Amino acid sequence: MKILFIILSLLLSINAVAKLKEPTTDDKKIKLIHRKMKEIIIPRVSFKDASLDSVTKFIRKRSKSRDFIDGNGINISLHKKLSGKDAPKVTFDFDNIPITNLIYYLSLSCNLSSTITPAGLVLKPREKGDAPIVLIGTNPLTIKKMKAIVIPTVDFEKASFSTVCRTIKERSSELDFIDGTGIYIVVIGKKVKPMTISLRYMNLISIFKEICKQAGKSYRVEDATVLIYDKESETSK
Repeated sequence: MKILFIILSLLLSINAVAKLKEPTTDDKKIKLIHRKMKEIIIPRVSFKDASLDSVTKFIRKRSKSRDFIDGNGINISLHKKLSGKDAPKVTFDFDNIPITNLIYYLSLSCNLSSTITPAGLVLKPREKGDAPIVLIGTNPLTIKKMKAIVIPTVDFEKASFSTVCRTIKERSSELDFIDGTGIYIVVIGKKVKPMTISLRYMNLISIFKEICKQAGKSYRVEDATVLIYDKESETSK
């Protein structure tokens, strides 16, 4: 009888622990959003000086049309401080980008902090003490392209930095004999003065070194993207 009581107590304890570990409804919702952010791919993203509101509306709409999990997409809400004339502007140009990568670059370029809740993704201005933005990591294929793609001429006279980067991106696609997609470029931080530069037969590594040197910036490769940032920028760490 005593042994039976012990066995019954053990079974009840195991059952109680299992119930404690069982994920809640909110846990399941958050896990689903994480999955969607990784699996939903947006074929084309192109913005120039767009408002954060219009960008997040676009992501919400496209996430729904590209959601092959349950068709509901991802809800994205903005903190009230991110609206109005002083809100940051967005300039992006991507093909076939997962939402998780898109939010990463959006957070870097606009100095945002993101939180996933059961109701969706919340974006707010980044504050001291917020968790660091996790780096995506380097893609070996992009490094290979940076070495292999050689642009015969890079000539600009008093051109905006965005024009310089956009032209390099376009030329990288034209001269990419690996998969034809070239590289993507994201610029964050302080505005750069108009640039005058003349380069001949340099690969992308050398080109980015030269333009960043003149602009007072640094760069790093993350996934299929070259991220250009201020040398002293906290978000570059």
